[in-house]
Amino acid sequence: MKKYKRISAYYLQKLMMRRKQKKISSGKEMKNFMYHQSFGMELPMGFAAALAKNMDAMTYFALLPKEKQMEIISGTHRVHSKKEMQVYVDSLTELVH
Repeated sequence: MKKYKRISAYYLQKLMMRRKQKKISSGKEMKNFMYHQSFGMELPMGFAAALAKNMDAMTYFALLPKEKQMEIISGTHRVHSKKEMQVYVDSLTELVH
């Protein structure tokens, strides 16, 4: 079984705000920021990074009930690459439209 670095949903909101404010400009800065957070609901790091690239999906995910969020997170375990993860995250917003 893969080991996942995990980050919190609270941290994900902080990341979203920093990206909006252009305080995080590179992928390396984003990884460092993500690595140093560890409270609240945990998310696989690749999933959180993909969410950070798609604000609509991030907002949609943040507004879901916890049970649905857990269902989506469990779906990430079937993803094997960054590209697949981004497609998975992008598909979250397609469910709404």
